[in-house]
Amino acid sequence: MEFKSNSYSGVMENLPNCVARFSVKISPDEMKALRSQATKTINKEVTVPGFRKGKAPDDMIVTQYGKHIDNELRDVAIRSACKHAMDETKIYPLKQDIGLEVEKFQVQPDGSADVSFRYETYPQLPNVNVDDISITPVPIKETTAHDIEHTIRQIQLYHGHFHDVVDRPVQDEDFVIVDIEVIDEEPPFKAYENSRFQLTEKGMPAWARKLVKGKNVGDSVEGMSEKEADNTDADFTPHKCRITIIQAQTAHLPEANDDLAKKAGADNFEDLKQKIELQQNKQHKDEAQTALRNQVKETLKATYSFDLPASDLKGLEEDCKRLIERDKANFKTAEDIKAYREKLFDNGKGVMRLAYLIPHIGTQLGTKMPTEQEINNRMIQIITQYYMETGEKVPEESFPRIQSNIQRELVHERVIDELIAKNLK
Repeated sequence: MEFKSNSYSGVMENLPNCVARFSVKISPDEMKALRSQATKTINKEVTVPGFRKGKAPDDMIVTQYGKHIDNELRDVAIRSACKHAMDETKIYPLKQDIGLEVEKFQVQPDGSADVSFRYETYPQLPNVNVDDISITPVPIKETTAHDIEHTIRQIQLYHGHFHDVVDRPVQDEDFVIVDIEVIDEEPPFKAYENSRFQLTEKGMPAWARKLVKGKNVGDSVEGMSEKEADNTDADFTPHKCRITIIQAQTAHLPEANDDLAKKAGADNFEDLKQKIELQQNKQHKDEAQTALRNQVKETLKATYSFDLPASDLKGLEEDCKRLIERDKANFKTAEDIKAYREKLFDNGKGVMRLAYLIPHIGTQLGTKMPTEQEINNRMIQIITQYYMETGEKVPEESFPRIQSNIQRELVHERVIDELIAKNLK
């Protein structure tokens, strides 16, 4: 790409990993003006006997401080060449600290100068056909009587009184707090952690009840998961699991009546059921929308590939190293670690590409930025959830970072939702 601006002309070429390289020619007249500027700068910085700063004759400054002027000329010429190159090409550095790498600065016999430099820039993003994204409809799950009963059960558990079992094995009707770990995946992962189940038909899957019944607190048992009779998931896959019994309890639960409903913020028991149904309907709708969003993201990642900045990839490498170090006890061989690293790195690159691509699509669509009120509403949700889960307040110094993340998330959601609205048939 060639460019020209008054006394500056040059060529820009794209290098791998989002590096832009510029070769710029500065005219003799411009170099003369820049040298005069450099001389005046040095004049203001040095002290010459008999003269106030900046008032010494230029020829005296040139004679006594020629090397300093040459160094200042080099700096000012490079800065000026860089500014003109950016203004003409509209190719800007990725970060404020641009990391400018100067390859060449040479003054020619005719008084002109050749300058070569490079810096990391934004990825070259493709144009996305926003009207041609394949989306498979996701049915919204209906709220059933079982869903409502399950939520009421959780409310009863929240207001119940529990007593530890210490002198016998686990038996029917007991509550257990367990970790359930899937151990036939690489790496293994916890499907449930510190989760409460009750040894009843509705309170715990039959295969898990068989494993823990008759065992004691602290025991770990292994077995294969099995599909329950009411499970409609066509893609269900059994897995080898390890269940660790952390705690066993008996409980006295309050009755499901108006008193319980009032504790939960409802007027009466019927009102509680209606509120639960509305909440469940919204949850199922949100789950379907999330599934659609994930579809779109996977399609974008698979369809649009482009170079990522080297600094981003370096940061991703460091993140992968930390995760592997954290999870290394779960791997048996070097090949397992290599496969895990490749999976992490590929997933990370996909997330990075979406971080650049989705705002780019938003510009194409003219997507509006979220309002301050929308950001604050999401902020309140996050702060409340954090307090409910940890009992601690979010540190105020974290607020700016959280708000920035929220703004990015809301933009992503809006853009993806617009794509869904355009393409869902």
